[in-house]
Amino acid sequence: MSEAVTRRGLADVRWPGRLELLPGDPDVLLDGAHNEAGVAALVAALDELRPTLPGGRPTLLFAVMADKAIGAMLARLAAAPALAGAQVVVTAMPGPRAAPAEHLAAAWPAVGWAADVRAVEPPSDALAEALAAARAAGGPLIVAGSLYLVGAVRGWLGAR
Repeated sequence: MSEAVTRRGLADVRWPGRLELLPGDPDVLLDGAHNEAGVAALVAALDELRPTLPGGRPTLLFAVMADKAIGAMLARLAAAPALAGAQVVVTAMPGPRAAPAEHLAAAWPAVGWAADVRAVEPPSDALAEALAAARAAGGPLIVAGSLYLVGAVRGWLGAR
């Protein structure tokens, strides 16, 4: 395969749910940052992408499986300059592996997060609340953590 064909293929590749922007009111950025490395990549990308997103206060919708490094993931998110002052809505996806929303909400202060964190279940209600919060704040909605959450939100929004 030639270099030109390889480059064209790389330029055309799409990875739904990975830094996928769904334009709308509000803009929704989906990222399946489901482990510490994924969150680190999301945080780095947000620093670069934030100037291109709506300028209001961001909202983060987050869920994760209980067997992940939750504290480390939250610490990276809490330290992200692009998320400074963000509103956070946490939820839990159905299933035995899911970290309970209340557990996630209680874990944020331990990583130095002082801003608003709300636990909302079921995930469809959490999405509705996060969308309303993002609209009111004039900022983007960032959906991250569980791939199950990202997939569900993508489906509910019809991948706009």
